Amino acid sequence: RYREQFVDVLCHELRNPVCGIIGNVELLQTGLELRQNIIGSHREAHCNSETRLSAIDVASLQSQLADDIVSVDAIAVCAEHMKVVTDDVLSLSKLEERKVVLEHVPLDLKATIGSVIKMFSISAQKKGIELLADLPSGDLHVLGDQGRIAQVLVNLVSNAIKFTDMGSVIVELSYLGQTLPGSCKSRFKIAVRDTGCGLENAEMSLLFQRFAQPTSTSFAKHGGTGLGLYISKHLVELMGGLLNVESQKWKGSTFSFTFQAQ
Repeated sequence: RYREQFVDVLCHELRNPVCGIIGNVELLQTGLELRQNIIGSHREAHCNSETRLSAIDVASLQSQLADDIVSVDAIAVCAEHMKVVTDDVLSLSKLEERKVVLEHVPLDLKATIGSVIKMFSISAQKKGIELLADLPSGDLHVLGDQGRIAQVLVNLVSNAIKFTDMGSVIVELSYLGQTLPGSCKSRFKIAVRDTGCGLENAEMSLLFQRFAQPTSTSFAKHGGTGLGLYISKHLVELMGGLLNVESQKWKGSTFSFTFQAQ
């Protein structure tokens, strides 16, 4: 039953972006034919003289260029969605086979958060929302797994922007102190606060289950494998922390996670 559910979700999530790519490639091919026809007819009519394209032809090419930009942007969105799906599947496979090994390397927590903020700055700008960081002063250099911390944060920020149509998304970093007195390990907390559509209690109960998603129209609209938060929860637990959510319908949400670092 699990395998059937897995294949069904995977096929459904890949079908939509594949159809989007195919449709927009066809539009680009139509535009290419238009340009070839304009240039071909111009060469035939003026093969022995140097003349410029007519104003009508220039306007047609400019209009087609605008359409091409829309199609290319749409293909980029579809490709990114497919990357998210495949990354989720690979992460799930490693987690369930217990093959995830955490790194223990020097990292700058503030720089890691800054990189994720920069990654989503254009997406937030296009939606007209603010994407901000509230970070403590001073350096925060620790030993930990930068890739996994960023992976969890990317999932939370992506979701926050996806379900926020106005207002802001704020990423906060807090130092919670040592895990034990005299210990070389410390606990940190990263919170992602948004002013989005929020969640009901019944919806929150589904968030961290594999393949499960709330049935509200906002979730149906944006799709997803239902794996992102499930994977994030287990990655956070591997790092000695917890993933938590606080939310009110139509009043926004706060997803936060703690982790240990040296």
